[in-house]
Amino acid sequence: MNFQHANLFRVCILAASLSIPASALAQAALEEIVVTAQKREQSLTDVPVSVQVLSGEDFIEQGLNTLEDAANFIPGLQVEQTEGGATVRIRGISNEGFNVGFEQATAVFNDGVYYGRQLQALAGVYDIEQMEVLFGPQPVYFGQSAIAGLIGYRSRRPTDELDGYVVAEAGNIGHTKVEGALGGPLGGNWAGRLSAKIVQDDGWTKVFGTGEDGNPNENSAFRLQLSGDIAENFSVWAKYEQFEANTDGSSTDAFPCNVGLSAAPPLVFCDDAIRNGLGEFEYNDTVSFGSSVSAHPFGRAPFGNLDLTQLDIAQRDAIAIDIEGSAAALELVWEPVNGLIVTSLTGFSDYEADRAQDFDFSPYANFAFPNVEEFDQVSQELRVQSDNDGALNWMAGLYWQDQELNFQADIVSALPNPMGPSGTNATEYNEEAQYFGAFAAVAWEVSDEVTLEYGIRHNDVQKDAYLWEVDSYLTNAAGNRISNAGPPNRGMTPLTLVPNGTQATGYSGLLGEMVAGDRCLGKTPNNDDCTVNINPAVLAAWGDTDLSLDENDLTHQLTVNWAFSDSSSVFFRYAEAFKPGGFSRGSSSFIVSTKGIYDAEKADSIEVGGRFGFANGRGQANVTLFSTDYEERQVEQRFDDPVTGVTFLIFQNAANSSINGLEGDLRYVADSGLRFSLAASYAKGEYDLFDDAACFRAEQRMMLGGCRPGGGSIDLSGTEFDGIPNWTITVGLGYDFALGGNLRMNLDTNLTTHDDFDRTRPFASQTPYEFRQQNGFTLINARAAIYPGDGRWEIAAYGRNLTDERYWHTQPSEVGIFGNAVAVINRPATYGVTLRYNFGGA
Repeated sequence: MNFQHANLFRVCILAASLSIPASALAQAALEEIVVTAQKREQSLTDVPVSVQVLSGEDFIEQGLNTLEDAANFIPGLQVEQTEGGATVRIRGISNEGFNVGFEQATAVFNDGVYYGRQLQALAGVYDIEQMEVLFGPQPVYFGQSAIAGLIGYRSRRPTDELDGYVVAEAGNIGHTKVEGALGGPLGGNWAGRLSAKIVQDDGWTKVFGTGEDGNPNENSAFRLQLSGDIAENFSVWAKYEQFEANTDGSSTDAFPCNVGLSAAPPLVFCDDAIRNGLGEFEYNDTVSFGSSVSAHPFGRAPFGNLDLTQLDIAQRDAIAIDIEGSAAALELVWEPVNGLIVTSLTGFSDYEADRAQDFDFSPYANFAFPNVEEFDQVSQELRVQSDNDGALNWMAGLYWQDQELNFQADIVSALPNPMGPSGTNATEYNEEAQYFGAFAAVAWEVSDEVTLEYGIRHNDVQKDAYLWEVDSYLTNAAGNRISNAGPPNRGMTPLTLVPNGTQATGYSGLLGEMVAGDRCLGKTPNNDDCTVNINPAVLAAWGDTDLSLDENDLTHQLTVNWAFSDSSSVFFRYAEAFKPGGFSRGSSSFIVSTKGIYDAEKADSIEVGGRFGFANGRGQANVTLFSTDYEERQVEQRFDDPVTGVTFLIFQNAANSSINGLEGDLRYVADSGLRFSLAASYAKGEYDLFDDAACFRAEQRMMLGGCRPGGGSIDLSGTEFDGIPNWTITVGLGYDFALGGNLRMNLDTNLTTHDDFDRTRPFASQTPYEFRQQNGFTLINARAAIYPGDGRWEIAAYGRNLTDERYWHTQPSEVGIFGNAVAVINRPATYGVTLRYNFGGA
């Protein structure tokens, strides 16, 4: 499809979705939303928590495949893919930073089972009943680091009726998707359901120098469920699922640096910009590098004799991530007597992630970071609760979780003069953790309208870790250390370690191309073992340490809910939350000297909200005001290792902060059948006390505050959080009407807009370096579908990001060693066709 036809296709979709026909189907009222925000089914009106909901039908109709896709429809929630995994924010509080042992601030629950690591957020979401997003700390019913909030989604369970569906989708950027499910009775009291999907994209960036697709990706998964009744008062549900996600390359943009922030003399991207006369340009501009090749400071041409028409880069081969994981769950529900329910939920999950990363923020393979991460988790929850219509209801439970994390990585550098010696840094990190929780909650109906609830949870966390790290250097044939030779073609660095005075020649691949038999430290990205032959006595630096942490805390929650009518209520909620500390996986010399342990983070939150029904059940409005204070905030800090000279980003307790704002939504269905929705969030977070923030490289070069080349600190007290817009607003419009005969049409369009915000902290206000700010942007999606009256099949055309807005998903806070930076960019305009067929009662 050429450019003109593609634009016409997008315009037609948008025009169709906004057209209002003369006749329409009247709808009586909104459907009641039932949530499990307190681990029991309740009407949204009765729950004193700020909640946003997406149904399984929303996922299918809007073509949502991941949590990142879903976040575009929920103001206040951000899920952004990064080069290392995913960043999840609720109300501006996130788990940013690459540290495998870091506890995520937003908890993710799949079928009630906690996902313990941020990489699991990349697993696809499909064939679900509902997804709920709970805003604000959730200390009692969930605990488990839900200090910002949580995302929970439930699979569509088997039923005693045959039902299922098949969806096929095709669109631009090589997008294809096949998803389906089939469930029904298996005989006796048993039912089963099988679900599966596969999604593929060719990618939307191009590789420097080759023009090939820069970030092709594939996501596949399947799930098998079984449910039944062992006895009249005893039911069983079990599931097993697997997922796999592969991305080759990254949707990354490189920014030419400001010469004043680069090393001296200007290097790499700065150097090329000067010699080729590119000057300053925005990341989305179209540029040509010309046919002349600038002199690369390391002695090789950076781009070759090519005219490039896109700035988008994706260092394919240098940046890649492959994840394979599985999950299983077993739920037993027993009602020993009338009014009492006992629930047991056993969970298991694991994954293995192989990454190859080039993190020097340049188009060259100067630094490589191949790494392997393995994770296993087992959990058990036992709950006992009342189930009656009396004035007093209660729930009590015990929770246990055991997990093991193994991480191996190489940092391979090829930086000859004038940047310094080349070498290899290898890390092995092993962590075992046990979590224990005990909670109880009591709800008292003071009157027919007022309910008072108090909950309490005890948390106990024990962690033990072992960190081993070694720094080596390159030698030449004579055994002398290499410091001035340029890297050979494609960034493959000949590596000669010196164990016991004998040379062990091999290669350490800067592009993740190490193979079995090479002399390297750890494992290759394809999980082949390298030959390891190390004598620590002759290496540049070596260290290991054992780390241990034992923390416990008592958290509370108090809520008051006043239901002053059948469809309206107001509530007050006070909540305390706790997020365990952990270990910084940085340089061993740093770990040994400081023990590398950061402590728990705590939060106190107050919320006042209301739910208001109107127009005889055709409308519903919800609004929540919130204020949350965070103590001992866990933040990412820069550290320059005094032994190795390597710069690491580590976590420490360095800040007290607060965030205040409001969120709300409105839904309305007119007599004509027109559907309208509005959702909005406002959040403003700032550091109340952060007077010793470590300096980033640009701040050091400019000597801002107390920063100086090589170190120093800066006072960020009073500055706002980066990475979050103050305002996010989503507006939706839908219409369903008869076409004639047995056919109907459904039209949907939605618009999401964000205001300006800083992607990095505000050192840029004092420098011409202008790439820290994200300008406001608006995303428009539309869909037009035709289906018969019985809903057996559907044909739909869709368009997402129809105006082709380009924005940054994430941008590193740190300017690269060459003074430049990179950012992960969003998908461009996408459009396509979806076919769906339903079986049985689906």
